Amino acid sequence: MQASFKRIAGLASAYAVADALAKGVQFLLIPLYTAYLPREDYGVLGVFVATIWLLYHGLGLGMNSGATHFYYRFEETSERRRFYGTMWIALGLSAGFIILVMDRVGVAFAGDVFPNVPFDPHARVVLWTAWLQITFRIIPSAVFRVSENARSFLVSSLVTVFATLGFTVWYVVGKDMGLLGALLGTFHATLLAGMVTFVLMLRYVRPAFVLSHIKQAVRYGLPLVPHNLAHWVLGLSDKIIIGKLAGPAAVGLYYLGYQFASAFQVLIVAINAAVSPHYARAATDGRGNSGLTQLATYYVLVCAVIGLGITLLAPSFIELLTPPEYHDAQRVIPWVIAGVFMLGLYYVPMNFVTITAGRTGLVAPITLTCGAASIGLNVLFVPMYSFMAAAVTKLITYSLLFLGILWMKLRTDVDGTMRYELSRIGKILLAVGVIHLVSVVALRFGPWLDMGFGFLLWLSFPLVLWLAGFMNETELASVKNSLRKLGNRYTQ
Repeated sequence: MQASFKRIAGLASAYAVADALAKGVQFLLIPLYTAYLPREDYGVLGVFVATIWLLYHGLGLGMNSGATHFYYRFEETSERRRFYGTMWIALGLSAGFIILVMDRVGVAFAGDVFPNVPFDPHARVVLWTAWLQITFRIIPSAVFRVSENARSFLVSSLVTVFATLGFTVWYVVGKDMGLLGALLGTFHATLLAGMVTFVLMLRYVRPAFVLSHIKQAVRYGLPLVPHNLAHWVLGLSDKIIIGKLAGPAAVGLYYLGYQFASAFQVLIVAINAAVSPHYARAATDGRGNSGLTQLATYYVLVCAVIGLGITLLAPSFIELLTPPEYHDAQRVIPWVIAGVFMLGLYYVPMNFVTITAGRTGLVAPITLTCGAASIGLNVLFVPMYSFMAAAVTKLITYSLLFLGILWMKLRTDVDGTMRYELSRIGKILLAVGVIHLVSVVALRFGPWLDMGFGFLLWLSFPLVLWLAGFMNETELASVKNSLRKLGNRYTQ
């Protein structure tokens, strides 16, 4: 059993690395975008990226979960291939039809957000990029995961990353096409990755169009669409609201600062993917619940370490890697990093509720309520405080999401099956708060010195934890033993 879970953790880590590469490519392109795009165009790019993900979640029909759910429901491989062939064709056709309608009528509405950005070709490129991602990412990614085909998943992700980098450099730098070049780079990279994915998927699908399979898949996946859209509202809708109410230049600053939070979120999702099998184990083995208590503490600790490091170092990176017109983006970072950290905390009770206890009834209403709060707060305060209102709203709404799911966990786990080490978690948060307060006062000497001093503050985190009394005797003994082995290695 232990070997099985090690294998699961290894696969989860492989998928996490692939996800981080695919989703982190926009982060890698920050120096290029900020050097070749004015703030207004970079802001428009941020809104277009948010639009792609809106279409991805809205038109995907919940098939990312459906493809996983139905994989082991078919004993016959041939019938499973017919099922996935049907799902793939149906999803491509349904999404393609809606995208085609939007392509035909969208020109009448495109000027409502950005009057100076032409619908043709800019928005058309965005629409068909979304269709390519819906068709060649949703079902294939889920199938590669559930079939434990990490190699195909990684190949598809690597093609996406290197093609995006190559095409973007070609269009933005080589062809000097600015915003349109950035959009075309993503489109052609998605097209190339889709062709590769199509070849990799041939062993899993058989061309078919079975209505009973479509009914099964839609019946399962459609109720998940509101939940997915609510997460889109929480994560990405603020860019569209800022663009409408504060202008594209404000979106550019917010989008730049949020890239660091996006990188943090990718890492959190990766860590959660690695620990979630333990929650599944606890669902069938009551003895596993005691291990979840300590696992939750270590999970919070790792998220805190990563979030603190990004908060301390990211402002210096912005000053060093971007033109002065983008430097105001660093004001966003503490707020959005804190917001994503609260999202990380949300996964702790969420895993127990949905995976261990198997209760999902109130998840969607809670997420939808927080999404509505996000829209309301942004619409109310962005006109007054510009992009900073969105940054603060991010922290508020993700905190509400965490509290809502925590309430659901307490309501579900009335017997206290899984308890949290509140004292130790509190000491983690205290250590983060102390170091952050010191950084606010001390980091005022310019990017290079601030980066060096920020790095030292980050390294001081274990010392502050020790002074706060976080470590128990077993952990202290383990640390001493590790240090002793390290010292022996270098003295021999």
